Amino acid sequence: MSTYDPETRNPASGGKPRQGDRGEFSWYAFLFGPPFKLIGFFYRIYNTNRVRLVGLASKPRVSSGLRKVMVLTLLLWIVIWLLASDDSRNRLTDAVKENFGALGTELQD
Repeated sequence: MSTYDPETRNPASGGKPRQGDRGEFSWYAFLFGPPFKLIGFFYRIYNTNRVRLVGLASKPRVSSGLRKVMVLTLLLWIVIWLLASDDSRNRLTDAVKENFGALGTELQD
């Protein structure tokens, strides 16, 4: 009678345990594995998008189009700021000061 267990044994290696399979629960992998897997997931997405953007920006027409979109967005925000009432400007300024002030006190604690 064979003692082969398909859950823990690899038939390609002659029934020897898999590499790294100790047959016990790994607390390190359980506790620290998911955060590192998540960081790796986001890093792969970031790296893929960065490579894609560099490839796009190397093309003259795409690079020119991106630059135009950025300049138009900046000009649009400047126009919005110029057309806003003084009350709206003051509210925005106060909100930004309050948020940065709270951030500064958190960093000092």
